[in-house]
Amino acid sequence: MDSLFLRGLSYEARHGVEDFEHRISQTFELSVELRGDFARAIAADELAEAVDHNAVERLLDKEIHAKSFHLIEALASHLATELFRAFPAVMEIHLELSKRPLAWEGKFYRSVGFSLERQRHDARLPLARD
Repeated sequence: MDSLFLRGLSYEARHGVEDFEHRISQTFELSVELRGDFARAIAADELAEAVDHNAVERLLDKEIHAKSFHLIEALASHLATELFRAFPAVMEIHLELSKRPLAWEGKFYRSVGFSLERQRHDARLPLARD
C-alpha cells in the first residue's frame, strides 16, 4: 500500500472541554498519513490522478475551524471522516493530533494528543452533515 503524508501542520483553533478553550485559541499540531493504491497517479504522473496534498491541507484547515469540539478524539475522528469523504482513493488513515494547551490548574503540558487509525470500511460516514 502506498502512503501520502503531511507532517507538522499547525493551526490556531478553539477546541476543548473548558469554557476558556472556546474563547482563546490554542496551537493544534497535526500529522496525517493517507494510504491507498496510488498506482494510477504514479503511472500517469498527473495531479488529476493523485491525492493532492494541497487539497488535503485546505480540507484540514477548513474542518479544524468549522466547528468547535470538546474532545480532541472527536475532532480527530471528524477530520478522518472528512478525508475519507473527499478522497475516494484513500483506504486507510493514520492521524495524530495534539495541542499545546494553556496552563490549567497550575499544570503545564508540552502537548496533549490523540492518534487514530481508520480504514474506509469503518469510517462511519454519516449520510448527511449536521
